[in-house]
Amino acid sequence: MIYFLAKPQKFIVKPAPGWLDLAQNEVRAILDAPLQKYKFSPELKINGSSILISNCDYRQALELVLRGTLIHDVELILHSGRVTTRAGWHEFFDKSKILDVWPAEKELNLHLMVRLTHPVVGSEKEVRDKLKAYLAEAGVHVANVSEDSGPAALGRVRIELSRRHAGMRW
Repeated sequence: MIYFLAKPQKFIVKPAPGWLDLAQNEVRAILDAPLQKYKFSPELKINGSSILISNCDYRQALELVLRGTLIHDVELILHSGRVTTRAGWHEFFDKSKILDVWPAEKELNLHLMVRLTHPVVGSEKEVRDKLKAYLAEAGVHVANVSEDSGPAALGRVRIELSRRHAGMRW
């Protein structure tokens, strides 16, 4: 967890549907008038229907969650890169440092989401199973919950793969 607290990271801020422009103004206002002095200077960029914030530490992102009224979700981008073979997923998970953000009790109800638009390196079920196996090797038990189970899911890990790159988000 210390890795993610002390270094600048990338976050995706998802506004409520239809509120992108107002949410962008709100995020900019929060970042321009922080409650405490910022260690890094966050940079904003519109990315489709969400806002990508780079050069931002964990505390700065938490301030967005606390002060934002139009923000639907804030996701930490654990890792972006390329996966070119089925065996490449283990290295991809290693680089994500997902085990560093895992809670100490080593058990969590998660919604594991996998969306592949270029399934050359495995099916969605296969990648989800590989992530579960990777976490099990580290002694982490994952109880996968469905989207409609409501508050039982304490977190989400999403993996997306396109022709150009793969991304892993928390």
